[in-house]
Amino acid sequence: MGNQDLKISIITASYNSGRTIEQTILSVINQTYNNIEYIIIDGDSKDETMNIVNKYKEGISTIVSENDKGIYDAFNKGCKLSTGEYVLFVNSDDYLHDANVIADMVDFVENQDDPIAVYGSLYLINEKTGWSHKIARKFEYSDLQRGLMPPHPSFLCKRKILEEFGFFKLDYKIASDFDLIFSIYKKYGDRIYYNNRVTSFFRIGGLSSHISTIHRTYEELKDILLKNDCDAPTVGKKVEKEDYLKRWLESQLFDQKGISYSLVNETVHKVAIFGTSDLALLMYKDLLNHGIETVIFLDNDSSRYHIEMNGVEVCAPSWLTDHVQEIDAIMLVFEGNHEEVVTKQIKELTNDREIKVISWRDLIHRL
Repeated sequence: MGNQDLKISIITASYNSGRTIEQTILSVINQTYNNIEYIIIDGDSKDETMNIVNKYKEGISTIVSENDKGIYDAFNKGCKLSTGEYVLFVNSDDYLHDANVIADMVDFVENQDDPIAVYGSLYLINEKTGWSHKIARKFEYSDLQRGLMPPHPSFLCKRKILEEFGFFKLDYKIASDFDLIFSIYKKYGDRIYYNNRVTSFFRIGGLSSHISTIHRTYEELKDILLKNDCDAPTVGKKVEKEDYLKRWLESQLFDQKGISYSLVNETVHKVAIFGTSDLALLMYKDLLNHGIETVIFLDNDSSRYHIEMNGVEVCAPSWLTDHVQEIDAIMLVFEGNHEEVVTKQIKELTNDREIKVISWRDLIHRL
């Protein structure tokens, strides 16, 4: 197994991770490399996470469970508690590829010229759909200048280097790992080495997480790159209708439930659908499958008035003025980003009467 003098700190951040953390823990404590300091920083989980963690406490060096300011705050706590020469982050949704990962990474470290960090390959996986993608490539500084980076669950870095850059900045909620690795590459890029060895599996949460965070991700990447005198990133993209429809279909096929599922617990029984396109009819059927009645379709296009779709009439939005008490919510189901304008229109027509106004996109964000 080679020299075991090099101490490796592995940090896991967790919060309500009862479904996955046992696999994470086992992948760490079953490593053949013995000189591992394992640190778990939990954000005061409310599920069974800590029961599982405590089940394996004999194999865990440090356990902390308390309120924190998010994953990067947890990482920082773990870094400050760590005493290993190198640090690796293995999140509670992720797990090491096999029992020899750390031993092989240490062997690789010891055969490089003055390394400050090494990284390997990993698999992105969506266990719900079965989707998998392997990231196996060397990253140059020019890649980071375009908004790309080695995935941090495979990035083994000297602790003193993380400390030199002040660990993770908490003002970035999504891209602080990119900010830190960018800074490290900028100064020490010639001492960062790629090992074409699969280190870990990285679970992704499906399209919903991508949809709900893409705008903030893009803005944070843009801020990081601009402050480093780089062009704005090209990795960001507009979230299209197709992204939402794919997530809707994913929920229908793999969860056997539509996007109206979350409304069942909100005592929503009757709704008006604002919109009359094919999209609105998909929403009509989704609502119906969850026992929710569509009372009326609303549209600002007067040529649509008095048409019936599935036996439900299309009316002008002014219908709301005298009939809003007949419904529990108004569903905004149309293409384009007109929710703000239509919501304002609804408030004027209902004299600011309290009524739930819910976009079909919002329902997908809840999945």
